[in-house]
Amino acid sequence: LSSNATHIPFRDSKLTRLLSGSLGGNSKTCLVATIGPSVANYDESVSSLLFATRAMAVENSVVINESVEAAAFYMERKVNTLQSENSALSHKVTRMEQEAQALQHENQRLRNENE
Repeated sequence: LSSNATHIPFRDSKLTRLLSGSLGGNSKTCLVATIGPSVANYDESVSSLLFATRAMAVENSVVINESVEAAAFYMERKVNTLQSENSALSHKVTRMEQEAQALQHENQRLRNENE
């Protein structure tokens, strides 16, 4: 090992190899150490407790797994949605302005008839 590297003893376990995707990665890990009260299970229980103690000492720095491409795709979809919504609202405003103008003309015509 280099002088800057530290030895991490929890990596020497078969169980740690099985859990390697969870320990030290970007995930929350829950470890349940089961022990037995029987003298026949003493060695296994001590081994499990030692492993659990070493595993608790592991510190992770979690990073959100979000790629730039996924974020760009999401933003592009959102922009397209907002543009189509904006277009629909613009057409609706144009229609309402035309209706308002037609009502003003109708109102003026009715006033002229009543005079």
